[in-house]
Amino acid sequence: MQSAKWWEQWDGDKIKCKLCPRFCIIDKNNRLKDILADKKEMNNDLRNQLKELKQKFSFALEKVETGLWEWNIEDDKIVYNKEWAKILDYHVNKLDGRLETWRDLIHIEDKEKFDNIVNKIKAGKKKSFEFEHRLKTGNGEWKWMLASAEVFKENEKGEPHKIIGIHESIDLIKNLEKSLEQNEEKFEKVLNRIPFAILIYRNNGWRFVNKEAQELLGYSAQELLGSSNWNFIDSDYPKGLKKEKNSDKKKFHDLKIIDKSGTEKIVDFYAGKVNIEGKKTIILAAKEKNLDKQ
Repeated sequence: MQSAKWWEQWDGDKIKCKLCPRFCIIDKNNRLKDILADKKEMNNDLRNQLKELKQKFSFALEKVETGLWEWNIEDDKIVYNKEWAKILDYHVNKLDGRLETWRDLIHIEDKEKFDNIVNKIKAGKKKSFEFEHRLKTGNGEWKWMLASAEVFKENEKGEPHKIIGIHESIDLIKNLEKSLEQNEEKFEKVLNRIPFAILIYRNNGWRFVNKEAQELLGYSAQELLGSSNWNFIDSDYPKGLKKEKNSDKKKFHDLKIIDKSGTEKIVDFYAGKVNIEGKKTIILAAKEKNLDKQ
């Protein structure tokens, strides 16, 4: 079967181009070469743009310590990207792609929860999950990671076939929580040097607001400390967070906030609950997203 021609003969040495909406007239001897050259240049430009986009995406994942992975459930094979391996100080080529490899790196106290999630996924009882756990790094240390994933492909029976997910390092936040549990006042100076907003809520009032938080929200520490003002969060998030009995839902995610002037901002947001001196404490962390660079 012959494919339809994109041109037709017209007036001797000239042809009509059917690819153009107005059937432009092309001189066969000159313009045709120019068109093919332009097409080649366009393809090269597209390839360069895709390459640049891939490099930017990889750079962004590396900067925020986020890795990607894909799990083929039927054969228990997992493909990790190089950022996933780099976060944990491994070389991606040395990860054999078995699900057991991931499990082997998990802290013994977190293995049972991992097994429960895997079993529910395979049984079709879960379509997505989030899982905080400690993983052993290449230098033998433990690093807190948050795994978030969702089924994106099912087989003919409607059973999960492939899952795609991300790993985010939450090591800084977990260490911060642990430090706060031990001694809150000792770390206030440290919190003021951290490059994202930190707020601490306890006993129905804000107990600490660092400098980044004041700049992000437009409120001074004096305006927030001791108050129960949650008006900067444009959602029912505070009510749900206060009612949670555990911290299973903790994660970084996008959230819209409204600063004192009424300006809406999108931030990477994290909330966690810890006990400090026997009192339930909420820790918020936020970093404004630069949407212009995305």
